[in-house]
Amino acid sequence: MVSETINIIVSYLDTHSGSILAILTIFLVVTTIYYAFWTYKMAKTMAKQLELEKRPYVGIDRDINFMVQGNGPDLKQVANETDWVQVKFLIINLGKVPVIYLVKLFLILTSVMIVS
Repeated sequence: MVSETINIIVSYLDTHSGSILAILTIFLVVTTIYYAFWTYKMAKTMAKQLELEKRPYVGIDRDINFMVQGNGPDLKQVANETDWVQVKFLIINLGKVPVIYLVKLFLILTSVMIVS
């Protein structure tokens, strides 16, 4: 009985080998397209993740101090009688790459804005 079942299966496969091969080829093509699509999406996501990881992030600490020096006895009128204003804050590198040049540029622009 077992050998008869095997003979029937072998005979069926031998008779329909071309159509079975075509169906399996179509299945292989569809599977390859599916994997190629998801591989493309994963590569795109990884490239974006790498770009975000290499981007410098700069933050300012919450502790910002203002010091005002004036000539007048009443410091409520600071705007009219102020000789200088000093602002102290801490710039923090939040990213994984150095941001030395960006911080220098930020400090130069900040000092220009305070002076003018």
